Formats: sequence, structure tokens, C-alpha cells
Amino acid sequence: MVADSFLSKSKLVAIVDDEDIIELFKDALVSINGIAIFTFTDPVMALEHFVINKEKYALVISDLRMPTLAGTELIKKLKNTNPFVRTILMTAFAVNDDIFQSMLEMN
Repeated sequence: MVADSFLSKSKLVAIVDDEDIIELFKDALVSINGIAIFTFTDPVMALEHFVINKEKYALVISDLRMPTLAGTELIKKLKNTNPFVRTILMTAFAVNDDIFQSMLEMN
């Protein structure tokens, strides 16, 4: 876990995905000053952490297909909690734009 004094000076970034992708993103972001990176393989745990720290979060990167809570639903809940947080939703699967848009509108 990250020290409290560091957290008070940092913006938070969450990466919500499986282990392989988490490490890839974490390695890419770790050199950026002023951010603390949190990683989650469980979107429900990510949401709980976000709710507790909602004002400190600058960015959440999430996979579209996640167990227990779909990425689109996670993003909706994040935005309902803090509409100013930036979000990136990604997937390794081919996505039909019309179907994806329908998913976003449903969630």
C-alpha cells in the first residue's frame, strides 16, 4: 500500500484488468510524477476503493469484460460517484461500434 503522506500529494490512477495487462499499464505509468497507481483484478474492490477516495482519482482504466461487474457498469458507477474522473474502457476483443454504443446506453 502507499504511504498516506504520498497519497495526499498525489492523484490516484486505478487499473482494473487481469494481471498481465495491469503490469503493462503500471510499467508505462510508474514514471509519471504526482500519481499513485492502484491495481485491481476485482472491479467490485476497485469501485469500493474509488468510492472512499473519489475526489483523489484522476483516471480509471478498465477492461470491458470483467468478472462480477462489467466494465461499462463500473464506468457508470464511477461517473455517478464522481463525474469528473477520466475513464478509459478497453478490450482485447473485436467490438461492433453499434453493439458497443447500445451497451453504453443500456448501462
